[in-house]
Amino acid sequence: MKTKFGIDVEVVFRTAEPFSTGIDGVGKRAFTKEKAVGAMDLMLGAPPDLKGKVAIFEPKPLPDAVVDAMNFDNPGFKAEYLTRLDTQEKNWKAFQDGTSRTQSIVEASAKYDGVNILDGVSGQKTYGVEYLEQLDDPVYMATRPDLTADQIAEIRRGPSTFAKLELDTVDGAFTLSDNVKLSDGSFAKKPVISDYDGQAVIPANGADWPAGVRSQVETFVHSEFKNKLSRYGRHGWSDTANDLPSDLFFLPAEYIMSTTHPAAAGRVAADLSRRFGVLADEFDAKAARLEALPSTPGRVAEIAKLRNRAAEFRAFTPEEIQKRWPPGEKTIVFTRGRISVGSNQGTGL
Repeated sequence: MKTKFGIDVEVVFRTAEPFSTGIDGVGKRAFTKEKAVGAMDLMLGAPPDLKGKVAIFEPKPLPDAVVDAMNFDNPGFKAEYLTRLDTQEKNWKAFQDGTSRTQSIVEASAKYDGVNILDGVSGQKTYGVEYLEQLDDPVYMATRPDLTADQIAEIRRGPSTFAKLELDTVDGAFTLSDNVKLSDGSFAKKPVISDYDGQAVIPANGADWPAGVRSQVETFVHSEFKNKLSRYGRHGWSDTANDLPSDLFFLPAEYIMSTTHPAAAGRVAADLSRRFGVLADEFDAKAARLEALPSTPGRVAEIAKLRNRAAEFRAFTPEEIQKRWPPGEKTIVFTRGRISVGSNQGTGL
């Protein structure tokens, strides 16, 4: 890069899921289809202890009225919510049915003490063989008389991805771990987190871009990655990350509380407080991701904005929510011979 463009650069990657930031884990590979727990998953009932980690849990749908209220002030929320709910329902069903690919890899990892997975590389011919270890398993090979010597040699020459996956249970959910082989031959068990996206290409050591070079460098780096990596996701390429998801969550929260009967106010306020906390964690995670990049005035301002919003959302305790938005102010209660507005107020009719 120095010879071609006259500047040394660094390529910055980030976890696709903000909650995975800072976790000492293993980024999930192409053969792992399950998702790392994010803010939407916490709303669906994922255990909070699994934030940022790949997990399989039984999703609990939100009430339709809550989804509609959040979508009113955050257009697009409902579509994203329904997509995530569908994904997690399918993942949970696959685990209950025992048909998940991850379950198969976990079983093979235990059987062979780790496996070299063959189909994790696009375009590679595997002839139905899933793991390199199967070629040395006489029981398996007895079931594959169709494999020729040339095919076996081709498989052995091809690339593979080593994994030693394990599943643990946390509060009724499954969480995925991988075992990383250390230099002394031992293994260290680490949680599987989200995959990684390219965040930015930046000048090394905090230097400034020379005039007219940045776009050329970015185009060149993208081209190199696309042509020389078997799997490369360009989405998320940015060095600002100034999107604030659910930045206006207090608006649907006000609506939810104002249409809640006082008898349920404590439970609803506690749930809203939990959701404010989830979003605060997400803001802090985004701030931490930006803090890992070289400091610029724009990033400093964005970090401050994220940290302030996180602190603001953490202040929404159940007590503060009920004080700020008293319950039942917009409800209409129908009883025999009476209609009242505001739960227990109004004129009988």
